This record gives sequence, C-alpha cells and structure tokens, in this order.
Amino acid sequence: ILSLALARNNITDETFKTFSLALDRLTNINKLSLYCDQTMITEKGLDFLSIPLAKMKLTELVLIFPHNNIRESGVKTVMEILCQMKTLQDLRIDFSACHISEELEKYYQERLKQFLPECNFTILFHG
Repeated sequence: ILSLALARNNITDETFKTFSLALDRLTNINKLSLYCDQTMITEKGLDFLSIPLAKMKLTELVLIFPHNNIRESGVKTVMEILCQMKTLQDLRIDFSACHISEELEKYYQERLKQFLPECNFTILFHG
C-alpha cells in the first residue's frame, strides 16, 4: 500500500516526473492513493503518471487531483490506461475544479462499466 498526500505544495510536472519514475520501480504495490490538491501538476504530469500505472497490477486506486491546471488530454491518457487495468476492484477519481467536461465524465463512466464491470468506482470531473 502506498498513500501520498502532496496537497498545497509546489509540485510541478518535473517533480511529478521524478516521482513517477520512482513509482515505476515499485512493482509489488496493490493499493495506491495520491492526493494532489492545489499543486502545479498539469496534463503533462498525468502523462508521466500513466507510464507506471500501465504496468501496475493494482486492486485499489485513489487519484484525487482537484484544483489543478489539468486539461482533458491528460485525463484521457490516464483514464484509457485505467480502463485496461483488469485487476482493479475499487477506483476513486476526483478531477473536480479542473477543466474537464461533464461529457468526458459520462463517457468514462460508461467505459469503466464496459471494461471493468466488477470494479466499484466513483469519478468526479466537475464540481
């Protein structure tokens, strides 16, 4: 289990890249929780995060990224990887107060239901 709270810090995309590289080496984690409220992470940082996520066999994932300068392109990258994570049992995602549309939220709710029917999930993209 790995749980990190990086809220209200000057965490940039480059800092998050370093974190993602370290995360890429932790292959035995089955539960990951990242709380990154009010950081400087953008969609580029989410692109860095998607690399280790694609390799992990997580059963539980919590991504809390409200109040960041994140656009839809970064969210799409992460969400497409999550739809392929067949081991996920519980998923909680919060990108509220970012620049994400309700349409994208609805789209990924349907994709998650389709690709991960056994997964309990909550996603919030606006609010």
